[in-house]
Amino acid sequence: MNEIRIPIANVTLGEEEARAVAEVVRSGRLSAGPKVAEFEAAFCEYTGARNAIAVINGTAALHVALAA
Repeated sequence: MNEIRIPIANVTLGEEEARAVAEVVRSGRLSAGPKVAEFEAAFCEYTGARNAIAVINGTAALHVALAA
């Protein structure tokens, strides 16, 4: 049987991304750490939103949106 591969995303990651991930892993703060707060602040600045909440996936995002 031939396996058909359909790409979901074309992601390009380099050394900068590898260093950022390693920094988070070494910190032991994989969630709710300073990088999450940094991302939320950057998102607000970029979009002009007053608030932002980072979540783990689309299902969690929909849940938060419905709860709001």
